[in-house]
Amino acid sequence: MVMVMIQYTITPEILHKDCAEDVLLSDFELVLPARLNRETTAELDRVLAPAEKALLDEAYARIGDRYFLRHQPTHIPAACVNAVPGLETDIARTYRLEGDTWCVDNIVVPSGIGEVVDIHPDGGALTERQRQAVSQILADRLENGICPVNRYRVLNDTQNYFFYRKTHEHVPGLMLIEIARQAMYHYFYNHSGYSRGEVSISISSLDVEFYSYVESAYALDVVVTQTQELARKQPRFVDKTATFYQNGRMVSRIRLQGGAMKMKLFKRMRTLKFPPAHWFTPSSRILQRAILADQRGEILCVALERLSSTGIRFRAPALPEQPPHSITLHVSGQGFLTLPLQARTPRDHGGQYEMDFAELSADQRYRLQETIKCHCFFAERHDPDAAASRPAIATRAAK
Repeated sequence: MVMVMIQYTITPEILHKDCAEDVLLSDFELVLPARLNRETTAELDRVLAPAEKALLDEAYARIGDRYFLRHQPTHIPAACVNAVPGLETDIARTYRLEGDTWCVDNIVVPSGIGEVVDIHPDGGALTERQRQAVSQILADRLENGICPVNRYRVLNDTQNYFFYRKTHEHVPGLMLIEIARQAMYHYFYNHSGYSRGEVSISISSLDVEFYSYVESAYALDVVVTQTQELARKQPRFVDKTATFYQNGRMVSRIRLQGGAMKMKLFKRMRTLKFPPAHWFTPSSRILQRAILADQRGEILCVALERLSSTGIRFRAPALPEQPPHSITLHVSGQGFLTLPLQARTPRDHGGQYEMDFAELSADQRYRLQETIKCHCFFAERHDPDAAASRPAIATRAAK
């Protein structure tokens, strides 16, 4: 399997948002796995060409029968950990104690751990091009390729209009969930082989763990990878993990599972057929004023009150002489929607008029269904024919 390394910039669209104020990520980078297990190390030694092996050796140092990432604190003396109060409990989530040394046992070295234990390995960092080349080797040259890993810097704005409507002394847990979702979606479009708009990501489960409070005053990183760490191309099943790191500690982990569904299939599954007797109140995203027009082109501005899949209700001080031919609505972000009306006099319900739609085209029917689904609220069930045929219930007057 050949993985194509494409790293798109962070934009509202790729995160499934509408405006920049909703973006909670500021930057990202491709990072390499901090350690490669014994089986992977042996396979790489066996299958790599000399030029590939030389490139791998620039990124990894072989210690015993495993590869560890160079220029990173992958091995920390126990004495350094013991010198930092409370660190031993936290470091056990990402390192394993081997003798008197803590060896990294996590897909990445936690951000900031070097500063916490005051260990700064010699050597410079790899360039982006070098990291991409090594990541490509790990994905393509192994029988079970290793997936790419992305690390994101969180944009924690304590003036955020939604998550900080009330003062918090820590980063809200709900905000961490949304940060994880954004990072996972960005990762998905970078490394799955799918383009934005080609599929819909349908979440089936979300597993959330909080290990400690996340502080607003410190930098926060989130690392996204496949949960099983396996490279996958155009998967139908989505299984990703976002892990948060702050001050060298793992502070939260969120796992998302779901499916990647082609948009045509998704739209067919999500097309709702509303019963004709169900009437809906338009939300504020639908302009309250609608325009009635007759066949002569004369128009009348009316107050929109209810919508159904087969008709419309509105208020007007008077009706035009000719029966209305169409009604036009305006939906915020979508534009105008014109629907044909049956050529008959509107039914008068005490100043509220009701008219039935004429035969709708497939596009008009779809847009009406989407308008009701996304921009209306259920108001009442009204079925005149059923009410007229329902037998009367006799009541006894109270004495």
